[in-house]
Amino acid sequence: MKRKRSVKMVYSLKELSEKLSVTKMTVLNHAKRLDIELEKVDNALIITNEQALKIGESINNQKPIDEKLNLETIFDVIDQDIENNDNQEEIKERELQSDIVNLLKQQLEDKEKQISFLESQMNVKDNQINKLNETLDNQQKLLHNQQSLALQSNDKIEKLETKLQGLTSDSRHSKDVSKGHFQENKNLNDNKVNDFYKDLKEDKSKNSTGFFSKLFGK
Repeated sequence: MKRKRSVKMVYSLKELSEKLSVTKMTVLNHAKRLDIELEKVDNALIITNEQALKIGESINNQKPIDEKLNLETIFDVIDQDIENNDNQEEIKERELQSDIVNLLKQQLEDKEKQISFLESQMNVKDNQINKLNETLDNQQKLLHNQQSLALQSNDKIEKLETKLQGLTSDSRHSKDVSKGHFQENKNLNDNKVNDFYKDLKEDKSKNSTGFFSKLFGK
């Protein structure tokens, strides 16, 4: 079983009318009679090879035998074996399916790589977060230790200040006591000296009186 296929894929209305040696209106009338809907591209009618063959056959059917057109020559039609064509279609279908499968495999591999990369990035982020938490804990411990040392230092300073104040007070008291004793001793010595001079004056006065009494016979 064989079928015919035209080499050229599409024709303009002008090209087809010239090939069939008819007017453009004749082509349009046969297309309308066959319920062929022609496509417009850039405001120009486009006729596919299948449509052109049907229109050509319709025109031939209205011509006498001796005026019929050789459509195979006009459209450069070539004979193809349907079975071979079906095999080619099957081969193309298999190739297409194989390409699709390979594409899906490649996409799957790409997705797996992306997932692996994201997991790696998440691990890196987790490690960074753990390090930040560890650093924060160390800083908090260091701050706590510094505060404890500061409190201990303040306590020691207060104790030393209290002790120093006590020593200063004792020293002042000792000085005051020593000063008092010194003053008492000084006063006592002064009194003794004064008594000595007083006694000396009295003795001198007595001696002088006795001398003059003897001198003047009194």
